[in-house]
Amino acid sequence: MKPPRRHWARLHLGLAVALAVLTAQASAQQAPTDFGGTWTYDASSGAFVLLRDVPRVFNGWGGQVRRAREAAGYTIVIGQTIEAVSIVFHGGAANFLSRPPFLLNGESHTTVQNRGDWWTKFTTQASWNNQRLTLRARSLNGWWRDSAPAEVTTQEAQTDTVFELALDPGGTKLTMTTTLSDEKGEAQYRQVFSRADTDGSRPVRR
Repeated sequence: MKPPRRHWARLHLGLAVALAVLTAQASAQQAPTDFGGTWTYDASSGAFVLLRDVPRVFNGWGGQVRRAREAAGYTIVIGQTIEAVSIVFHGGAANFLSRPPFLLNGESHTTVQNRGDWWTKFTTQASWNNQRLTLRARSLNGWWRDSAPAEVTTQEAQTDTVFELALDPGGTKLTMTTTLSDEKGEAQYRQVFSRADTDGSRPVRR
């Protein structure tokens, strides 16, 4: 005796619902965190933690660490699209922490800036660890008369920068761990930022 059509209809409906739930869960797991927006460092207790400070010369990165700790109302703007992410620090391109955009496909990307008699070459790369994003950058400088950027891949005075980004579950707190390394030494510190664009004015991802 064959089951009634009503039984098969209920079975098909149940399978369709289960498939939709599994698809939604897989999509949610694969969707990358959106860090885009304006973030303000409030300099409150616990908002800054010095994780490592290893000077190779007197004071090393001490000045930058002090400025990062004591900055009040310090704001950064993170722009994020499907292809890339960028961080605009206070002062824009004039801020030494500013780097060209990082490609989110994991590929290394090189940008050369012509500064007249000399050049600066940035090599950037992004990587995901679950919902955390790590942005790595290396900056090199040289005189055009001495060498072309493509000929230089490492220097004693190169600056390596790493930004590690993570959001709280509510998406209102950004934790950024910054690591700086060059001939002066190495420093690593963690800052907590609060979302400043809670009125719905966040940049739209495209």
